[in-house]
Amino acid sequence: MTTDPAVLGGADERALVEDLARRALAATAPDELPLFEDTAEQYFADPASVLDPKPRDESVGFGLELALLTPFLIEMATAAVRALGAMFGDAVKAEGTPVVRGLLRKLFRLPDPAGSPAPPAPLNQAQFKRIHDVAVDRAAALGLSTQQAGLLADAITGGLVVAP
Repeated sequence: MTTDPAVLGGADERALVEDLARRALAATAPDELPLFEDTAEQYFADPASVLDPKPRDESVGFGLELALLTPFLIEMATAAVRALGAMFGDAVKAEGTPVVRGLLRKLFRLPDPAGSPAPPAPLNQAQFKRIHDVAVDRAAALGLSTQQAGLLADAITGGLVVAP
């Protein structure tokens, strides 16, 4: 399975990533929520500089030596959303991007463009495990410890089952 960013891309992907990252942040570092919008803007403007592993002055939750968890959660959520898009994309390739977008909107319990609320699209245990593994792998690539990666990946996958 690929995690092709082209399955969604643009504003659709960003909205889903922000929603998932915000949910994970609420579970891991709720005190950071007031900074989410500004941090997300900085991240999307220049992810590399926000994720720069240079030494930080502050320690935030779970013993992570980071100024903020938000950029790491956004990066992990991006990997998770792309993996979900690939899962749904592979399943409905013949139907095109609108179907994938609709399935992802349902998964996140976001209203459809017509304004009616979407029922959740359930994931099975293997799909949750796959998304968890993608998030752990992304966190490890960012230099987080196995324990830190697991905790944040738990929050990412947990964000998929928590109603907004």
